[in-house]
Amino acid sequence: MQTAAIRYELGDHHEFEFVEGTISHAIAPEIEPLVSKHEECFSYLDEKTASSCTAALDDLEDYIAAEGPFDAVMAFSQGAGLAAMLMVRKLQQEPMQQRLNPLFKCAIFFSGGFPGDPAALRKNELRPLSYDTDGQVIHVPTAHIWGANDQQYPTFGPVLSQLCKHETRTVFMHQGGHEIPGTSSKEAVTATVHAIRRTVAKAIPAQQKGFHHLEKCYA
Repeated sequence: MQTAAIRYELGDHHEFEFVEGTISHAIAPEIEPLVSKHEECFSYLDEKTASSCTAALDDLEDYIAAEGPFDAVMAFSQGAGLAAMLMVRKLQQEPMQQRLNPLFKCAIFFSGGFPGDPAALRKNELRPLSYDTDGQVIHVPTAHIWGANDQQYPTFGPVLSQLCKHETRTVFMHQGGHEIPGTSSKEAVTATVHAIRRTVAKAIPAQQKGFHHLEKCYA
């Protein structure tokens, strides 16, 4: 729903799969205009509980094994943090294999949340990854799109961006808040699509025409 304008501009040669959360959650302010007040919403995990984070990672990995492989992941807010955390976990578990054949060829992060350290989760501990401590932990091409006027989570986006390889990341900051650019800002949608296309171009051979995306878009 939130990515409809972007998906339209990207064209019909991409295939998208949508993954929903399973934990009942209040409607996030940024999607209130898009849904009925009676509609039930869900999150992917309880970020305050290590066991919930681990379960969400396991569920996502199982989904990818059953429904994938996927060329890319496109995710928003908490979903972006979860996707990034799984990418890091796979790299921690299989460093050589993930360098040669990563879980995703590239990632598109909207207002990306903080990924936790999967190694800490194995000890039933919570520790957010940070550039100062952990450096660049995601090495595939990435796009990072966030709002300059995000009052809800102002550090989402920049922190995750720093954790990704600087030479192959693309950053676009729009004038909105904690949201994915939509029909209300054609300029932001156009710039977002350009950022995504640049990222895809870095990740796949020019002769490959389509991409299979896994999309995790709810906060």
